[in-house]
Amino acid sequence: MAELKIKADSGGGTVSLKGPATTTSNAAVQLTLPVDDGTSGQYLKTDGSGALSWATVAGGVDGISSSADATAITIDSSERVMIGTTTEGYPDYGDTLTVADSDHCGITIRTGTTHQGSIYFSDDTSGGGEYRGSLKYEHASEKMSLVQNTQNRLELTGASDGAGDVKIVSGNLVIGTSGKGIDFSAQTATSATDSTTTSELLDHYEEGTWTPIPKISHVTTGITATVGGTYTRVGRLVHISFRINFSDKGSNGGQFTVHGLPFAENGAYISGSSTGGGGAVFYQQGMAGLTTDGEMTFRVESSMLYMQCLNSDNATVIPGGGELADDTHFYGHGTYYA
Repeated sequence: MAELKIKADSGGGTVSLKGPATTTSNAAVQLTLPVDDGTSGQYLKTDGSGALSWATVAGGVDGISSSADATAITIDSSERVMIGTTTEGYPDYGDTLTVADSDHCGITIRTGTTHQGSIYFSDDTSGGGEYRGSLKYEHASEKMSLVQNTQNRLELTGASDGAGDVKIVSGNLVIGTSGKGIDFSAQTATSATDSTTTSELLDHYEEGTWTPIPKISHVTTGITATVGGTYTRVGRLVHISFRINFSDKGSNGGQFTVHGLPFAENGAYISGSSTGGGGAVFYQQGMAGLTTDGEMTFRVESSMLYMQCLNSDNATVIPGGGELADDTHFYGHGTYYA
């Protein structure tokens, strides 16, 4: 008999137990029912030898303990895993694993006190591609490291290295937005009477060369000279060095000035003055009528250098074409506000 049909206790209808089309190896399979009716929610479980018993559904699956009373983990048809939500994260880039909570939310990596916790970024199954990038925390030294292209780039140093320091292991610190920089506002500003702090942001550093342009009466007519200059700018302060070697001073006789500064001078940084800075000529040669070792200085104003010096009578002279010669040489340096 392939089918056992049982009539309903009352009313119409039947319940059937039907054997399979065939058993494994045409064996005679015997199933022995339990001795009672079990409890609510239990299921029939076989011992593999035909003995059936009632069993309780375990929380979760083997190796996983669950006390959840609602869906806690969802794995969709694209094998994306969602914890605490059924909505995946940022498409394509952040949806493989999504963790959500309507309150604070986070992930904890816990290791032993002398071990390291890490998150690795990989694009291969061997070699450097297995650890192309990583974020690591070393509990023994309390140091956090950021690795890029297999190289340690940035460290937050631990107790053994001076706790709290930020160390750039390789590469430069690049300020990516103009006007931004290093903010020193946590330091104690000046408390001197009648002094006011206007900025504590270091937002500019630069080194380079510039080309001094000697002029007489504010023109270069007839002037031939070999020139050169360098500068360093820190914040708004610009330090310049320069040389001017005349081979022909031309025929003009007006005031001698130097133009071509690497940055426009800003006299407003010196209250009540149109002068943004100044400096000195530390070597000069071929200045007619001037002392051979006389002091020559200059002020920076209207983005040019105005020279002044001492003559043989130690009187101040504003040098012009009459004091210059075809072989006059200048070497100087100074500082001004940009």
